[in-house]
Amino acid sequence: MHSHLYPLVLRGIAQDNMRDADQRINALLQSVCELLNLEVGMISRIDPVSNCYIVAYTASREKSITAGTHYSLGITYCSLVLRRGDLVSITDMRVSPQFRHPCYEQIDVAVYIGVPLVINNIFFGIVNFTSAQPRERKFSPEERALVRTVTDFLGELVWSDYANFIRRNPMDTTAGV
Repeated sequence: MHSHLYPLVLRGIAQDNMRDADQRINALLQSVCELLNLEVGMISRIDPVSNCYIVAYTASREKSITAGTHYSLGITYCSLVLRRGDLVSITDMRVSPQFRHPCYEQIDVAVYIGVPLVINNIFFGIVNFTSAQPRERKFSPEERALVRTVTDFLGELVWSDYANFIRRNPMDTTAGV
């Protein structure tokens, strides 16, 4: 598929009223995983009070990570996105300046691309896609734009599904979006 068609395909998934918001979120994450040839797509919620990373939504081939999983923010690459305040991409952590990052050492994530998820001008968390196997090439401008575009669609869906998210993640009720 040509990269100029990605936004159209993603918009079609995001607007598919035959699926509920949770199913559309999962389908978007899975579609981008396939387009980027990566293993896991996630939306995380960052709790700044506890410095905790909470998996809000996930799609993966092996279902190795589930919604509700918690990590210390410091061992995730999302901490790099927070520091930068913008998209971060790593194609091979073994040759990255962040080589000693705890996420590589403890969780064995070699490839990462993530961007802040802002909903109604409020920081919610991070949308990211990862893989244990390094990529052969850097993320192209079109792939980076794809991640930004899907993040916009996901923000709209997360907002519409927020009541269900709170019910599934009661610890997060004080975080407020």
